[in-house]
Amino acid sequence: MKEKEISEFYNIGWSNWNDFVRFYPASIHRRKFISKQIKKIRQWTTLADFGCGNALLINILFKNFNNTSRKFFGLDVSPNQIEANRKNFPFIKFETIDIGNEIPHQKFDVITCSEVIEHIPDYKKAIANICSCLNPGVDK
Repeated sequence: MKEKEISEFYNIGWSNWNDFVRFYPASIHRRKFISKQIKKIRQWTTLADFGCGNALLINILFKNFNNTSRKFFGLDVSPNQIEANRKNFPFIKFETIDIGNEIPHQKFDVITCSEVIEHIPDYKKAIANICSCLNPGVDK
């Protein structure tokens, strides 16, 4: 699929998947597991969720780990979902990005990317793009 087709696919998809992602047991356990792993990281100030979709994960992480010095970012290929997220979660910064073809202009201390990589045609490039914006040396 081309970039525009991918964006449109997820624009349509996210209008139908919200309840499934919210209530599906595997999704619930995945969010708990990720939160538990992040709790082990001692010092960090920026967290990005690549492929944030409907922002359930990033919102839970915000609720669990927010303090005055931390910033939270949600990135997704769907412009429609990013706009909805900006309205629903104004305390989190959101950006439309195709991580398979673009690199964010910012570095992050913690990055989550759940249920995303397997949907990207050039997953190796996407992983390289994600790794390129990870700050080195965050204390575990």
